[in-house]
Amino acid sequence: MKFSKVLLGSAVLAAAAIGFMGCADDDDPNDMISGSNNNYTLEYTNDSTATSRGYNSTNLKHAGALVKVNFASTSDTQGGVMGMIFDLHDGEAGKDFAVVGTRTTTSGAAYYVSYYTGVTDLQGDNFGAPYTDSDGKTVNEGSTVTEDVITTAFTAVPSGCVDTTDGTTLYVYFVESSGKTGVNYYVYFLPKSVVETVDDVDSNGNLLTSEDSIIDIDDYYVATVPTDYEAITQNKFAVYANVYAGKTVKGTWELLQTYKAADVVED
Repeated sequence: MKFSKVLLGSAVLAAAAIGFMGCADDDDPNDMISGSNNNYTLEYTNDSTATSRGYNSTNLKHAGALVKVNFASTSDTQGGVMGMIFDLHDGEAGKDFAVVGTRTTTSGAAYYVSYYTGVTDLQGDNFGAPYTDSDGKTVNEGSTVTEDVITTAFTAVPSGCVDTTDGTTLYVYFVESSGKTGVNYYVYFLPKSVVETVDDVDSNGNLLTSEDSIIDIDDYYVATVPTDYEAITQNKFAVYANVYAGKTVKGTWELLQTYKAADVVED
């Protein structure tokens, strides 16, 4: 596969020339995640009694990405979450961002899609947003963080979109588009057979074959993340992970394609 033509040219050459020294937006106090550019690795054993969280952002601003997420082991299910944060930017009261989170299950894999605003403490349970625990108690009650949940809980990834050839592999495509219901982000889980036909991304965020034919992925749509943007707005992208207390998670992220890229971030 090759990267989108949108990425080729002065932006990428300039980034390469300075070693991608733009300002990343990271928060990973336990150094769970390593890597840069298009490849990241997670390998962490959590010996504490609290969930460990972290994210590692790219240096460029994007409006979408096709990401291969691989959990190395199928035996250690529900050990934690590997996901993607996108539309990451500074809001009025803290960080605002969307999340696609994935984890393995005994029958395959599951995902959730959420949007958070006003996050000031990534390490807080649920990023500081209120939620109801297993005892029916409200945690983070009175928090100023708001959570706009797109999918209310972990939902099973369709079995046809879970590849167990080598661990558990998922292919997630999230893209900001002016189609469907306005300028929003649209999230898809794709089967491996479809991803193998992807060669590029056009200027509208459509996945293309090597013959520049648009690949129809409507059947694999899972969620819409609403925005209030009037035009395509590029913000930071990050890989995100949490590892539950007493658990180990090992895996990788690979950015197979990206949609749009702003110049190296200097802010």
